[in-house]
Amino acid sequence: MTFCRRLPFLGDAGERGILRLEPGLMIISRSRLTIAVLAVATVALTTACSGAPAPEPPLQPRRVVELGRWQAHAGDRLLGHLVQLEIQDPKGPVRFYQVLDAAGRIVGSATASGRFSRRVPFEEDEQDVGVWSLPRGVARLFDTESSVRLTAVASSERSSSERSSSGR
Repeated sequence: MTFCRRLPFLGDAGERGILRLEPGLMIISRSRLTIAVLAVATVALTTACSGAPAPEPPLQPRRVVELGRWQAHAGDRLLGHLVQLEIQDPKGPVRFYQVLDAAGRIVGSATASGRFSRRVPFEEDEQDVGVWSLPRGVARLFDTESSVRLTAVASSERSSSERSSSGR
């Protein structure tokens, strides 16, 4: 029993191949079907392109600005630097600290509220050190029992040290 068959029959516009599912029920010819599909596709594409612009992806680069830099000393020995940075995010600035050793390598980081974490080589996550004052947290990151003294670095010294380190 066939439900769909072709009739060798000429339609109104002279096209051939009108399909019939059952006697009395007609489906449009191929050329009319093609035109209908193209019309629907055109309307769909036009409405899709005229909609609201897509929101900006959340993982876009943000500008990072250095706000301050301090030298960390244990006695008269230079341990490294504490650097305050700010990510300029459209939702609001995000401030944090990075602790660098004397060679400029990142030892760890701290939030603006004083939560310190140690960078662990070849690990994705940092090791939590706890909530401390800035001098005590820096001392914990450098594993020193002596007190740490933080001395502000003037902006002129910062720019000259950045120029000398960029020539490496």
